[in-house]
Amino acid sequence: LVVADQARQLVRAKKVRETLMDRVERSLDVGGTAAYSLFERTILLERHVEERTRTLAETNDRLRSQIGQRLEAEQAAVQANRVRGEFLTNMSHEIRTPMNGVIGMCELTLRTSLTSRQRTYLDTALSSARSLLRLLDDILDLSKMDAGKVVMQHVSFSLREAVVEALRRVAVQAHHRGIGLTYDIVEGTEDWLLGDPGRLQQVLLNLLGNAIKFTEQGSITLRAMLLAEEEDALLMRFEIEDTGIGIRPEAIAKLFNSFEQADVSTTRKYGGTGLGL
Repeated sequence: LVVADQARQLVRAKKVRETLMDRVERSLDVGGTAAYSLFERTILLERHVEERTRTLAETNDRLRSQIGQRLEAEQAAVQANRVRGEFLTNMSHEIRTPMNGVIGMCELTLRTSLTSRQRTYLDTALSSARSLLRLLDDILDLSKMDAGKVVMQHVSFSLREAVVEALRRVAVQAHHRGIGLTYDIVEGTEDWLLGDPGRLQQVLLNLLGNAIKFTEQGSITLRAMLLAEEEDALLMRFEIEDTGIGIRPEAIAKLFNSFEQADVSTTRKYGGTGLGL
């Protein structure tokens, strides 16, 4: 009986051991598969990260290259603009000296005894010389604007005198074309103002010159009026009314674009580049 009982226990222990071994083996199989799956995913993730890193590096290289090219282009543009500004400034200064001499000699000659025809010729030459001198001043202003050094004056001046002076400067040109010049300062408009009369005349001369250019007969009127008055400023309106060819409504939006004219066909007849206004 004892031997039989021991034999049964050995058989039971063997079965238990076999059951445990089977469970262990199955556990190892499942764990190994999970471990392999995790390892595979890790490898795939690393490869994906490497690819993304490489793509980002290539993109960054392209961006750096583009930024570098743009910086070089900007620096080249700034350098070219600076050189242009220096050239315009130097040339305008060089031309101003002889032009002042021409103007001075014309003024001196006009003080001598002259025939009516000679005086007319000299008046025209003097007016043209002064117009060229104003053009040189405009070139200098362009250089100043590029450099951000335009300074507006704040001096007391007469509006009427500024308007009359602007008309006087274009009077010879208008007379040669048979065009009448008038001005109208609307009642209630202040005469003595504080500002920059030179800049005001510069704008008025530009507009008056443009009106004369496109007016073959009739008249041109310069009108000034007060629109609003604030505590320390006045809002003024200046109008140029002429009997010229006019402007089509759809072309008005292009007026102040550089190198554009309302009608390109006018270039053949009236000339110009479209840069005036």
